[in-house]
Amino acid sequence: MDAIIAHYNKTPINCNVYGLVNLKVACNDLLVEYLKKEKGYQQRQTYTDMKIAVGLISVVCAILTCYMSLHYDFADYRKALVVVLAIYFSLNFMLEICLRFFARNTVFEGYNREGSIRIDGFNKAVDTNYKLIIYKNGKAIPGNFSKSIYDLYDESGVLDHETFLREVAQVFA
Repeated sequence: MDAIIAHYNKTPINCNVYGLVNLKVACNDLLVEYLKKEKGYQQRQTYTDMKIAVGLISVVCAILTCYMSLHYDFADYRKALVVVLAIYFSLNFMLEICLRFFARNTVFEGYNREGSIRIDGFNKAVDTNYKLIIYKNGKAIPGNFSKSIYDLYDESGVLDHETFLREVAQVFA
């Protein structure tokens, strides 16, 4: 934790104090860095991989549509276009459903030798509290993290990273 504190002593995290969402995102980023460097967690990339796969398939659908429109008459490829568009919309719809149900509020999901962890952040844009619910091996840890944003940042928008990391370390102790 000393290496992270030393790094942010040299280059502190500055945010616009009037944008609560940006303040919470900066806290999320510092939390992820702490979990990776100090606790040795590897981040799961499942949802990112799903997005990339659907994106690549969408590009292939767009290339097929473009190729057919340049080389064939519309009447000739109309049925193929319906299939391509159906694939495109159904895959994107399924991805959106999966992300909304399984990864809507996820700040971090990972694993290390001790087990798996998932951290959900229930941070509404207008709420001035930074709230986290932590699940270890699928079970919620009692005493979740909740802190006022105004206690974490000073009036100029600099994050008090030492206090934040100390309190996060207490939760994961």
